[in-house]
Amino acid sequence: MNVSKTKMNYSKTKMKMRCEWLLTLKEKEKILVQGDNGIQSKFYVIDLAKGSVEELPYVLNHSLSTFTSVGSVIYAVGGVPSGVSKKIVYRTYAYYLDSALGWKEMPPYVPTADDYVRGCIIPTIPLCIPTAVSYAGYIYVFASYEQSPWALVLNTRTRKWATFLPPSDVGYFDLSTSHSAVADLANSRLLIHFKTISSLYAYYPSDKSWELLADSFTSTSKFVFVDGVFYVYIHKCRELVLAFDTLTNKWLQIEIESSSVLPDKMWNYKYDDMFYLGDGLMCLADSCCTQPPATDIFIAKFRFKRCNDRPGIIVITPLTVDTYTINTDCSLVNYYPF
Repeated sequence: MNVSKTKMNYSKTKMKMRCEWLLTLKEKEKILVQGDNGIQSKFYVIDLAKGSVEELPYVLNHSLSTFTSVGSVIYAVGGVPSGVSKKIVYRTYAYYLDSALGWKEMPPYVPTADDYVRGCIIPTIPLCIPTAVSYAGYIYVFASYEQSPWALVLNTRTRKWATFLPPSDVGYFDLSTSHSAVADLANSRLLIHFKTISSLYAYYPSDKSWELLADSFTSTSKFVFVDGVFYVYIHKCRELVLAFDTLTNKWLQIEIESSSVLPDKMWNYKYDDMFYLGDGLMCLADSCCTQPPATDIFIAKFRFKRCNDRPGIIVITPLTVDTYTINTDCSLVNYYPF
């Protein structure tokens, strides 16, 4: 009886993950923007179809957080509360967004006595601008830009934290950017890039096992994972991105669509982020503070497709570069398509 129930719950989880994966195929038309001024975060919605910007009534008195979602619920993890020095905060925070009540705090992660005895304290507590990846109701939280002996896992159903160990043959996490780990829902795994050893590993939560996928995967830039391929943004690269196929463990050839001209602002400008809107539509994004206190956000869009008649080639079609303005002075801007 218990075995049948376990199998039924596993089947439901797989079905839910499959639905979440299928939802990524639909093109998203809006972007949730977090504007962080170092004290608090304000939120805006950019409507790409209408070309409009709307300020939301949700203010998070917290800075240096990273955002992810579980189902339709948005979470903020890491960072520090307003008015509190990073040097005296020894916990990892988490919030979720209630559309009626605003941001609600969840129980934070606080290192235990056992953690100190084992010597397994993450070098930076709190985690500022961490990598946060959601998978099957859990949020995996990694320190970015430095080595760490373990990461954290938040169960969003029970609201409890646990530790998460790296591959035994590596012994630490060292993610190079806040995009260095992604969920591969189609294959029921996480993909994590290790900077120092230039390797790409797969982690399977079902049995907590690791698999080395590539030992020559070098990237210090933002990347996006779509349909088994990593797209890596490279500044002043005429092809805009590099593409690595996790099925063949090979880099693919990028071509600009023959009738297209790559806009100078798209090629020459250095973008800080990249994200996927679905249906082959990718965005590069960056921001710049202006006067009076405001921030201009630049969104550069391009499409990509794989060639059925020419395996190993991806064709890029540049689209537009648009500017949106939010009425706050931001030192950090994050983007979440929905």
